[in-house]
Order: sequence, then structure tokens, then C-alpha cells
Amino acid sequence: MPGKRNRNFLILKILVSVAALVYVFFRLKSDALHNGLIQTPLDVILGMREGNAFLILISVCLLPVNLGIEALKWKWLIRDYYPDLSFTRAVKAVTTGMSFGILTPNRLGDYAGRILFLEEGFRVEAALFTFVDRLSQMAATLIGGFFFLYFMDQFISFQGSSWENYEYEFKIAAVLLFPITLIFLFWPAIWMKPLLWLAGKFPVLKMNPGSMRPVPFSKAAGAMALSLLRYAVFSFQYVLLLKAYGFSLGIATAFHLIAGIFLIKSVIPFVGLSELGIREAVAVEMIAFYGIDSAVAFHPTVLLYLVNILLPALVGLVFLAQLKLKSGKGES
Repeated sequence: MPGKRNRNFLILKILVSVAALVYVFFRLKSDALHNGLIQTPLDVILGMREGNAFLILISVCLLPVNLGIEALKWKWLIRDYYPDLSFTRAVKAVTTGMSFGILTPNRLGDYAGRILFLEEGFRVEAALFTFVDRLSQMAATLIGGFFFLYFMDQFISFQGSSWENYEYEFKIAAVLLFPITLIFLFWPAIWMKPLLWLAGKFPVLKMNPGSMRPVPFSKAAGAMALSLLRYAVFSFQYVLLLKAYGFSLGIATAFHLIAGIFLIKSVIPFVGLSELGIREAVAVEMIAFYGIDSAVAFHPTVLLYLVNILLPALVGLVFLAQLKLKSGKGES
């Protein structure tokens, strides 16, 4: 039954991606016709070659920095349980988690993928701290979202557009989510105690509730700082790609656009595989408010997904295969 449910969800995510990409294509085609051009799907794909190779290369070279920050953050969070975890093994765990997460609802597989690289004993505890990791990254996204909302009037206006009715809903969502995320992050006892009680009801988890240590403020603050740094690197990669494909406005405007894209995408429940298509649709819609052609948003957004999500997920599959090979040899 669980296998069938997961398969159905995967099919749903693929359908969402396809529908979103179809919408994006017709939006690009409409803009091209408006400019007196005719654009086919092949034209859109071939347009990827027109970017500034130097800026694209710099963005790609920042991928190890991005992954390194995420691995360092996770290593920092679980070091009380796994003090001997090496940075290299943490990187392998993070990329393998991305491989699992890309195919699961809300990237829940990320938790399972990471703990495969940990020795038995405190795996469930490490999974709970992975949740703290996710919370800190969400908080960073919301901080960027406040930048987007606060300075919205200086960059764009939703007045007269189809999004005008939703402007205040986005503000309310950010105002509500931000303090809730910070409370969950800096006072984890609120959610840890119920989860520990629940975990105790399932002996198969092999978890000792007494082993769960509180999250010190310094540790949560460190995770928050690394999340903000990773958000900055991720955003800078995006800016480079936007500039590579002809984004003509200033750097501040580019960061403002990116903060809005990340904020809006964060409140959409479909992530993982269906992120390909969703983020493109959001970016194409958003960039129109800045008076920029939609094609300028499409190619950078696709490349960002391929570089920062799909490529590490594929590398994670290699690490997973190596892990299975080693465990197989150990059993024989």
C-alpha cells in the first residue's frame, strides 16, 4: 500500500511538472509572438546556448560552496551524536539525501538519505536535527521574503494585474510563517517532545527518548547563520545566471526578484521533482512585473535547478551505490 501511494504521488508530481512547463512554453511563445517572433520548444531549448559562458561557469563553480555550507551545517547540528563524522562523509550524506528527496513529498526522503551514512545508534535523533536544518533554511527564505515585500513598492507594482488580489495574502503568510519558524528553530522543545513521545510508541525506531539532547541557542544560531550564507550563495548563483541571459536591470533588482521567487515557491506544497516547472512558472510570471522578457527568466531558472538540485542528486546516486557495494561486501 505505501509503495502504491508513493508511486501515485510521483505520477502526480510528474504531471504537475509537465503542466507547469507547458504553461511556461505557451507563455514564452505568446511573448515571442508579441515581439514578432515564432518560438518552438526546440528554439526554447537551443536558447540555453546563448548565455554568457563565463558567468554561467562562475555560477556552476559555486556549487561546491553551496553543498559545502549545507554539509557543514548538518555536521554542526549532529556533532553531539556523531563527533567523528567527517566533512567528506557529510557531503555524501547531503547529496544522497537530495537523491531521495527529489522523488518524495516535500523532500521527506532527504532525512532517510542522510542517515544512511551514519552508524546505528542515533539515526532518529539525527533525522530530527535534519528537521532543524530545514527550519533554519526556511527562516532564511522568509527573511529574504521580507526584503522582497518591504521594498516591493520601490521595484514593482501589482496594481492592475491578476496578482493584485494576492499581494496581501503573501504578506500575511510571511508575517505568520516567519515567527512560527523562528519559534520552532530556537525553541525546539515545542515540537521535539511530541515527536519523542510518538517515537517511543514505535520500537522499530530503536530510539531512546532520554538520549535526545536539547538544542542550545548557540547551535540554532549557528545553523541560522549558515542558512543565511547558503541563501546568499544560492541567490548570487541565480543573479549570475540572470545576467548571463540578458537581465538588463541592476543587481539590487535581480536580488529583489529572486527573493520574491523563493518566497512564493516556498509556500507551494509541490517540491522536489515537480520543482522543475513550478519555479520556472513563478519566475516567468514574476519577471513580467519588472518589464523584462519572460525568456530571460526561463533559462537561468532551469539551469539553476539542473546545477544546484539535479546534478547533486545524480552524484548522490553514485555515493549511494558505493555505500550499498561496501555494505554488501561487509555482509558477504
